[in-house]
Amino acid sequence: MIENFPSTAINIAIKYLSVSRKLEILKKAETTGNVPATARANNIKPNKIRNWRKNIQKLIAEKNKNYKAQTLHSGESTHHP
Repeated sequence: MIENFPSTAINIAIKYLSVSRKLEILKKAETTGNVPATARANNIKPNKIRNWRKNIQKLIAEKNKNYKAQTLHSGESTHHP
């Protein structure tokens, strides 16, 4: 017998932040000195900020190269037949 369970919505929000926004968040975390509070305020995990901090030079270079960049690696373009 299959029971009917109320459907529960799983809120999985994939959040893509621009490189500029990441740098803004890094600056805020540096200013406040509180990574967890900055992460909560921006609804992201603290380890994201720590990873961005490790890659800050790459983020700055990417911003200077392409101000609309979303990530550090653009990947290969898709080839359609």
